[in-house]
Amino acid sequence: MVSTKPIKYLKNVTPNQDTWILMIVMIISYLLFTVTAVFIIGNNPVDFVLQVGASIDIAKGKLLYRDIDERIFGSSRLPRPQYPPLYLHFLAFIFWIFQIKEIGAIAFMITKITLVTFLVLDGLLVYLITKKELGFKLGMTAMLLFYYHPAVIGSLVGFHEVFFLFFLLMTTLSMQHKRHALAGFFMGLSILTKQTALVHSWAIFVFLLVAHERNNEQPSLNRQIIFFILPAFLTVMMGLLPFVILAPSQVMTDILLIHLTRKDPNMSIYYYFGSFLDQTRFLVFVQVLLMLGIPFYMVTNREKITRHSPLAEYKGCLISFYQLLFLTIFYLTNRILYPHYMAQFIPWFIISTLFFWHVASHRMDPSNEKHLKKVLIFLWVLPHALMILGAGSWGITWTLDPTPTTMTDHPLYRLASVMVFLTLAAFLLGQIHATHELQQVKVNGNSETSTSI
Repeated sequence: MVSTKPIKYLKNVTPNQDTWILMIVMIISYLLFTVTAVFIIGNNPVDFVLQVGASIDIAKGKLLYRDIDERIFGSSRLPRPQYPPLYLHFLAFIFWIFQIKEIGAIAFMITKITLVTFLVLDGLLVYLITKKELGFKLGMTAMLLFYYHPAVIGSLVGFHEVFFLFFLLMTTLSMQHKRHALAGFFMGLSILTKQTALVHSWAIFVFLLVAHERNNEQPSLNRQIIFFILPAFLTVMMGLLPFVILAPSQVMTDILLIHLTRKDPNMSIYYYFGSFLDQTRFLVFVQVLLMLGIPFYMVTNREKITRHSPLAEYKGCLISFYQLLFLTIFYLTNRILYPHYMAQFIPWFIISTLFFWHVASHRMDPSNEKHLKKVLIFLWVLPHALMILGAGSWGITWTLDPTPTTMTDHPLYRLASVMVFLTLAAFLLGQIHATHELQQVKVNGNSETSTSI
């Protein structure tokens, strides 16, 4: 007899038809992605080669930041590793198990299969977050949209965005289940993978300030914040401690300072501003101003924002929306922006869009439901059309001029930079407009305006 004991995080799900559909989709996707990553995508970007080489060195016993310097691979000069340590040490552990000692086809294949594994796990987490609050059908829709989104598949060329997203999605899932300490632990792992996780941690912190529930079943706001921040802080400190002790100046330079001053060719439109107002520092000032100013407005207007209904049953979706909002603001004002960063937006964009669609279907008067759904379709199509146009321009430029230092002057590359900027702007405007629509319509059976989020 098959056991029907509930699965953790799937309390109401037993091994039934839905579970079989989920397993089949995951297995087929895993096989397709493996074939795509290993046999179809032949390009190995510089960052990917750098990560593989640094991980092999770590597996041989070298200390990251202190012992690993620039290297020459083929005709490319690979810079020092500029990443937090988790991903490189995870790869190093895998290479140590398989006794991989040199950069080559086997190391590349193992790394890409690892990334495929995390991509499939990411899709499962997107499904779990969405299904819990929006149901099985929208959960499967979210999974499929994530799996087969071009930006996500494109990351399989060798970028570790899917590894990074795994810990962010685990953070969101843990917050959804009110496991604040566990969420803090996974957020700490996210920060140890990519510095951008600090933006996500700030988004969740703002969410707790603005949208926390006030009832006897929930811990107080202070306890929620402490339970989230303290494990994250301790996890980061424990992860960085060996390197801070053995190579303090190199850690500070490679993880933080270099990202505040680097001026490498990239796809940010601010790259073309030259030395205007010393753009690196100016944009950091703008980012800090926005990251503090917007939360200040939200917190000071908390009663106005949440006075009708806190929509507490949509906690995972709202946290996803907050992460999408602050991530969009961050990259819109960021000096460094590459096409593969777009994969970081996709799970939050999908969950948020389906959340708005669900609320339009179940929380609004029929007269307004069709209008918001048309808005959502437009807001889905517009940024993706811009993204595809930008990606196409970028790809053509690479085939015409594969030298990064001269490629940025190509008109098509500049067009791609503008398209990426407009894609992010469309993301942001879409979020603002969708929330505005929700505030203006009536909720089924209620004469008051609907919930602001």
